[in-house]
Amino acid sequence: MTELLAKYFSQNASEAEVQEVLDWRNENNHNAEEFFDYASVWNDEELLNSIVKNNTKEIFEKIAQASEGTPIQLKPKPVFTQYLKYAAVISLFILGSILLYSNLTSVNSLTIVATDNLQEMILPDGSKVFLSRNARLTYPEQFANETREVSLEGRAFFEVQKNKNKPFIVKTPESQIRVLGTSFLVNSSEITHQTEVIVESGKVVVASLLENSNGNTVELIPGEAVRVLALQNDNLTKYRNYNPNFLSWKSKTLIFEKHNLSDVFGLIEDTYGVKILTSDQQIKNCDLTATYQGKTVDSIMEIVSQTFGLKMQKVNQNTYKLIGEGCS
Repeated sequence: MTELLAKYFSQNASEAEVQEVLDWRNENNHNAEEFFDYASVWNDEELLNSIVKNNTKEIFEKIAQASEGTPIQLKPKPVFTQYLKYAAVISLFILGSILLYSNLTSVNSLTIVATDNLQEMILPDGSKVFLSRNARLTYPEQFANETREVSLEGRAFFEVQKNKNKPFIVKTPESQIRVLGTSFLVNSSEITHQTEVIVESGKVVVASLLENSNGNTVELIPGEAVRVLALQNDNLTKYRNYNPNFLSWKSKTLIFEKHNLSDVFGLIEDTYGVKILTSDQQIKNCDLTATYQGKTVDSIMEIVSQTFGLKMQKVNQNTYKLIGEGCS
């Protein structure tokens, strides 16, 4: 299109080429705006001189004015050499492209911190992110570059829209997770200085960003997981995930099979953002086998208390206390 525009404005285009330029201009508003920006510059002798003299500052200012909708007065076409005009349009097109690329690569970043125990959001590409309480996600207003890159501190579950031409990347202080389209959990902890990745569907490549990693990466398929631990020399630890409750905080489904009540209470607290107290530490020694799906925390606490002959007391909105005798 560069040469066609130059030939069009210098009146050297054939009928077919003129029609091609006009068709391009009428395709969409963006093309029309670009066409009239160049038309304005073509009719501005002062600006054409500045292009030839490589006065790029003035060129950028002119392009910026045009993009902001500032009116540019068209002047009668001056007598000017065809060669210089041809070169001017090409120069303007190149510089405009540079400015456009600069604008695309400096897209504003947004940061969201989850205030609820589960907060769902949709990214500019349609990918879904489920944030756990206090998780911090930073992402661009639009994915304008060759990758879709976000940063995470805390725990989140990603459902990524597939795009083979634009990989999706999650960065944590310890790792970089790269995917095309899949669903997976990322848990980045400031306390333990580690990142855990568990894949539910698709394929994920995890790379350590730590100094002692030597560029190591691991590839994960559904059911596999990895820990990236900053305090370890061999900081990429791959393993099979057998924990049925790794997404309980999102799904509100809890599965227990001879689980100690100490572990049960810990998972309920994590899933619902509550605190569980006991009148006797022996209560935590009891074992529970049960499945709770889609139930409220009030309902679960009532069932647990009845199962072990305990009395449940709701201290406040987010605190429960179980009273009674425990298990030896």
